[in-house]
Amino acid sequence: MRLTKAVLTGLCLLVTVAACERGQPSSAPIGVVSGGYSGSLTTAESYVPKNPVSVITFIGGQDRYASIFQTGMRTWQQRLTCKPSPKASGAPRVTRTVAGCADGSEVSVYTITDMGHSWPGATSGQLAAPAAGLSATDLMWEFFAAHPRRA
Repeated sequence: MRLTKAVLTGLCLLVTVAACERGQPSSAPIGVVSGGYSGSLTTAESYVPKNPVSVITFIGGQDRYASIFQTGMRTWQQRLTCKPSPKASGAPRVTRTVAGCADGSEVSVYTITDMGHSWPGATSGQLAAPAAGLSATDLMWEFFAAHPRRA
């Protein structure tokens, strides 16, 4: 099955909302590429995850939805009383912000200045961005290992 950009964007939103709505005592972290905290459910000021959810996300600066994704991540951080601080990304033209949140979760946002609606570090496929300077897949695995689901 071939997935289009629209389908992938919808899947990112679905994963984000599903993570927020799970009624489990603690949620596993999520990784989102070219997606973010947005949509009609997130407009209510009281809308926050039911349980702590750590998030790593990758936003292409040239993605037509970049400003929506960036605003959504700032909203997520504000609602969870997170304290963002810039960190070294290890790659040129990539910014990274890590925010520790009051509920114990962490929000890590990578913004790849020259990338569009793509998967950073992927080497094949319609959405591949091999020259992004980092691998979203590798960084997600590291993030998941550092933020295991708490029992």
